[in-house]
Amino acid sequence: MKVCMMTTSFPRSLEDVSSVFIYRLCRTLVSHKTEVDVVAPADYEDVFSEEMEGIKVHRFSYFFPARWQKLAYGEGGGIPANLNRCPWLILQAPFFMFMFFIKTLRVSRGADVLHANWIFVGMIAWAVQIFRGIPFIVTLRGSDVQRAQKGKISYLISLWILKRAAVITTVNLYLREWVIEQGIPPERVRFIRNGVQGVPMPSAKKAETSCRLLFVGSLIPRKSVDTLIRAVSQTHIAELDYSLTIVGDGAEADSLKRQVDQFNLNDKVRFTGMLPPDQTFQEMAQSDCLVLPSLWEGTPNVVLEAMACGLSVVASDLPGIRELITPESNGLLFQARNVDDLSKALSRIISDQHLRTKLGENARKLILEMNMSWDQTALQYQECYQKICAESQDVIT
Repeated sequence: MKVCMMTTSFPRSLEDVSSVFIYRLCRTLVSHKTEVDVVAPADYEDVFSEEMEGIKVHRFSYFFPARWQKLAYGEGGGIPANLNRCPWLILQAPFFMFMFFIKTLRVSRGADVLHANWIFVGMIAWAVQIFRGIPFIVTLRGSDVQRAQKGKISYLISLWILKRAAVITTVNLYLREWVIEQGIPPERVRFIRNGVQGVPMPSAKKAETSCRLLFVGSLIPRKSVDTLIRAVSQTHIAELDYSLTIVGDGAEADSLKRQVDQFNLNDKVRFTGMLPPDQTFQEMAQSDCLVLPSLWEGTPNVVLEAMACGLSVVASDLPGIRELITPESNGLLFQARNVDDLSKALSRIISDQHLRTKLGENARKLILEMNMSWDQTALQYQECYQKICAESQDVIT
């Protein structure tokens, strides 16, 4: 079985976190004897063909001079965040799409399945299908559906793509129900969660009353980190024993640091910048609670990984997160953007060591019970690939 994996970003090294979840899926597929060729954009200094742990990676250049290629990678958040930061990058989009198509057309020779990550990549997969006759699968990851719901044109394009995909997979049940509501037959829509990177139980934590809060993610508007900083600046929290570590980088990094300085929180809040995956897990192992104040998410891997590490979780009450977090059992939820609501939840977590320990233990227990591993995720995708290939053969015969 040969799969051509299509993505708008992919780690540029083993230390990079750009779409690291796609890399982990590909790596696991390879370990299960699936041949994987990845098509992804190049950065301004990328090599154009390489192999990463058995994954064949083919990168395409899309603008000249190469140092101006800023659409796909940058300070975090991918293409949408880059466009918000530099609207003129939209001029690179037609070249990006065309070169994506050309590269995929070449790489997909001999492939059995095209796997497009995010809705709009499905448009390129459909164009390649016309020339190659290869069926394609589209994986919805959350942010793409959010954009599809914002405007009529985006919605119509998204629906047009979904109707032509052999199979649509979603990372949470909410997205699956949305796709079915658009008239897509349920048998063509499959819910497959991302896996969880294997991490050890943080049993070596020091017995401290101080609560170590952690945020991991891009410092972009959608993550709403300013809400978190305003929440911990509240008077009733300022007197509590806590620290906050912010792991990540992005367009809002400087303004968030100014905000911390404005609230006199420099002795409480630490910025690490972007960290490689291994160092991020080390930060998790040393923390007590993950806080995710996002305005929109699919099923965030950082929540899954924090739960696997035995952390309590305080997160925005969003559909994809609600499927994982049961309030008072394995985490706490708050209304997105609501500073007071988040502040109250954090106050409980910080002041009650027994509560955060209980929530963390239950969180890890749930991950183990659900068998949420990348091996399980890869096996489910392999089933989809085999089904698509079998149906394609039936059509031919």
